[in-house]
Amino acid sequence: MVNEMRLIDKTLYETFIAEGDSRHPIQILGELYVEHVQNDADLSSVRFVQGEVYYHFQDFESAIYKWRKVDNELKSWAIKNMADAYRQLGNLKEAEEAYASVSSNEKVLDIEIALQLFSLYVETNNREGAYEQIETALKLDPDYLGVTEMAKQFYEEQNDWKKAVSLAIHEAIRTESLEWFAVVRSYIEEERIEQFLPKSFYTLLICTYQVDRRYFHSLTSLLWAYYREKDSYIDWLHTLNDIFLNIEIELYDAWYDTSVQYERTFYELIEGAYSVNVLQSVMPNFLTNWLKVTTTSKALPAVSAVLAWNELFPNTLPSQTVEEAEQLIEKAGGDFIYREELMTLLKQIETWGERNQLKIGDKLKWLVQEMATSDAKHIVIGNMLGHSHSILSLVTNGQISYKEKTDLALIQYSDKETVHFITNQEMISNKEDEVTSPHFMDVHLSSSMLERLNCKLMELPKLHRNDLHSREYTDLLSLADGIVLCLQTDDLFQEGMQDALMTLKDFVEENVHFVLTVDVGKVFHSKEAARQQLEPIFPNSSILWAEGPISYEEQLFTFIQQAFKTTEPKEEGKRTSQLLKLMRQIASNLAYERVKLEKDLTSTIDHKNRLLERLNGFQLHLQDVESEQMMYVRNSYHQLIQNQKELMKKEIPQLLQQCKDLITEESDFRQLHSELNEAMNERIHTYLYNQYLPRFRGELEDWLFTMEQEFENIQHNFDEMSDTLNRQAGSQVLAFKCDQKVIEDWKRDIYRMTAKTYVEKENIMLRLNPSQIMLKSAGKLLGVIQKNKDLLVKQYRKYIEQERFSEVTSSIVQKFFVPFEVFERALEQDVDTFFTPPKENVQDFVQKMEAEVKEHRELLQYLSEHYEDFEDPHTLIKLKLRQWEWMKQPKRNVTPVSE
Repeated sequence: MVNEMRLIDKTLYETFIAEGDSRHPIQILGELYVEHVQNDADLSSVRFVQGEVYYHFQDFESAIYKWRKVDNELKSWAIKNMADAYRQLGNLKEAEEAYASVSSNEKVLDIEIALQLFSLYVETNNREGAYEQIETALKLDPDYLGVTEMAKQFYEEQNDWKKAVSLAIHEAIRTESLEWFAVVRSYIEEERIEQFLPKSFYTLLICTYQVDRRYFHSLTSLLWAYYREKDSYIDWLHTLNDIFLNIEIELYDAWYDTSVQYERTFYELIEGAYSVNVLQSVMPNFLTNWLKVTTTSKALPAVSAVLAWNELFPNTLPSQTVEEAEQLIEKAGGDFIYREELMTLLKQIETWGERNQLKIGDKLKWLVQEMATSDAKHIVIGNMLGHSHSILSLVTNGQISYKEKTDLALIQYSDKETVHFITNQEMISNKEDEVTSPHFMDVHLSSSMLERLNCKLMELPKLHRNDLHSREYTDLLSLADGIVLCLQTDDLFQEGMQDALMTLKDFVEENVHFVLTVDVGKVFHSKEAARQQLEPIFPNSSILWAEGPISYEEQLFTFIQQAFKTTEPKEEGKRTSQLLKLMRQIASNLAYERVKLEKDLTSTIDHKNRLLERLNGFQLHLQDVESEQMMYVRNSYHQLIQNQKELMKKEIPQLLQQCKDLITEESDFRQLHSELNEAMNERIHTYLYNQYLPRFRGELEDWLFTMEQEFENIQHNFDEMSDTLNRQAGSQVLAFKCDQKVIEDWKRDIYRMTAKTYVEKENIMLRLNPSQIMLKSAGKLLGVIQKNKDLLVKQYRKYIEQERFSEVTSSIVQKFFVPFEVFERALEQDVDTFFTPPKENVQDFVQKMEAEVKEHRELLQYLSEHYEDFEDPHTLIKLKLRQWEWMKQPKRNVTPVSE
């Protein structure tokens, strides 16, 4: 090793100089060189040390020259020294090549080469090369002088915190040096460990615990705080669990901070940021370790957490952990729960409900606020006597009484008298007529009795002995600081009363007292017998005997004050128990509402789907009815018009042919065509207005009456269908009212068309056909000769008798029926108008219903897909409540209310 250091420092030449020789090393070595030449000895060793001397005198070229000629076991060191000389001369490339050419099996030389190359690469900004050489040196010998420090400094300069932290962790574990533990701690404090998973520190922490527990606590706390804000927090807790399961825990004060960290972490974990599945993976070992590092005097949070977790997740904790917790619960010490924590939990429960579209009823929220903010005792009066004997009636002299839907009345003293009605939706002040749903009454009275009592009375005005078995009343009764049951003496002996009282005892156990009314005229059992009925169940109960329906205000005051010590404030522990009870009830109610919501959604979807099926069926039916009616209206009207046209085509030619009688020998044959044309048009006009139109109007009115009857039948059927569907829909939302205005429009149109129809005069006898031209010409030529008139009469009459007048008739028919044909073309649109309102009504309702079904389905699917989003917070709330119940009464088993 000595020679290696001389080789490194280039001081091997000193071994060639005799002690006390003061000559210059060059002279001494020169003479030695000549001696070796004369003796034909190996000159490599002399040349090597001559090179060292030249190097120290900065004659680098001479040194290189000497080292180049070394050819013995020092050759590798000579090449390394040559590279050093090249560096001194600034020939970095030659230096790098020389360093790289060294071939050696000497670890020290290899490390030196690596360090020199590392230094060279740093100088030349060859970052990759520098990394390679420093890692080579670390691999060869991390204990080599300055290697780890050089690596640490280099990594830090490169901001390569992954390498730096890895080096520090590795060296701390390897060397067990507090200096390296300190380096790791500084990196954690500077948050340089973002690239490291928690498990990277497992071996380090185990090692630290064995070397220095002070450092172990310090590093653990730092890592705990660091990973608390990171996504890998659960991984850290798993690592922490593994560590504490694999070290020997000795209880002493140094674990106090760790225990506090565990407690803080436990409450963080159950705040809802992590799923129950995740917690189930980490919590068993977490709770086991928490218990291990906790002293008995501070163990209550840990012990209660273990017992609460074991109840909600049985068989997940080691049996030894549960047994230890069960043994510690009676003597464990620690902080209890404060009102602020309970109100924070209430807000958490409320937020959880709102996220799931569920709301805490205002009645329970009001009750929580009342219990949390009042220091006065709450004495429940279970009134089983009837309203006329109620405490409220007694202290108000009957001025205020309960309404039918009053579930509970809180009666307290106040200078200002007010009455509030609290429903699940709102609080209403002094307006009894506005309260329609079940409610609580908050009554503030200026009553001397209440003022002297210094407590609040909670009266259950509708309480019956059977109610003592119901959850609603047992919950309310268990919130009391004391209970007074008011009942008839003989009621104690009725069937079922003993069972009811035993149920009450299970929930209350103590501080139950009785007001027993004795009706003098109806006493079947003695007072002593009544007392004997109560004593086995409530041996410490007091009884106030009320003789008949009389006022006993002063007696009641004394009785309540003595039985419940109302002048003393409520115990904080009692208040906590009451609030825990309410919190559990609220959480349970929301869970029930969630289940009910899913059932209601499923039921609503099924119901609306059935309704949609019927509505879709009605739409198809409506289409068929409309189509049939449209065809019927159109065809019947069309047939009527066709018949009328045929009748007109038949009657008009006959009417015109009858005009032959107008031709006589006295006729002026020169003007006969014009006269006949005028007479024929006149007869047509008379025929249309006096004969045809009245008859046609009658036909149209018959047709219209038939259509009206058809539409009325359709409307009747639609009304029945809408009534049926409305009953199924549960509301009067469907109204299949057709547009009856269509019939009125038809009546108006038919009246207008048949009241007066203008028909232009036709050119009947003034046409240019050969027959009429011949007759007209003959009339002009022969009409003036008397003997020819007979011939002309015969010809004219013959022409008219034989003429079919088809063109004229067609023209008249075409012109006459124009408005009726226009009316016919509008019939389909009119029928469509008639059916439009029910079509739109059912379509709008179907679209609305389909949208609601879609919305319900999406909500139901969301609830199903996000079941853990609901159930996990509920589970964690139950866990917290159960832990607090254990913390509240650690010396006995606390049974949670069944849910």
